[in-house]
Amino acid sequence: MSNHITTPSGDLIARLLIQRVSYIPNRGVMVKDSNNHMLAYIAVTDDTLGIQVRDLFNDFVKAGRNAKQPDWSFLTQPAPAPAPAPVVIKATKLPKGPSGDTNTTTEA
Repeated sequence: MSNHITTPSGDLIARLLIQRVSYIPNRGVMVKDSNNHMLAYIAVTDDTLGIQVRDLFNDFVKAGRNAKQPDWSFLTQPAPAPAPAPVVIKATKLPKGPSGDTNTTTEA
């Protein structure tokens, strides 16, 4: 139960100041006050995550005094695993056969 929301960056915003929350596709979420001043900007390039961030802010404001702090952990994704090293196959020269052709066998 809180009158303030903690943003993903750790900033604190009074619930009563939040008047507009909008998601800009492939950019982020803007939180504005009644004078259209930006209170917070959360950069999110994934549409699904951006909509989720916007909805969490909206739910927080709508909940009033019963609002609970949102869990922003979904924004911190684990670092991608390093790509495996490429396999290098060294070509070897095949012995030349009696006819001078590289791909012939020398067995009798």
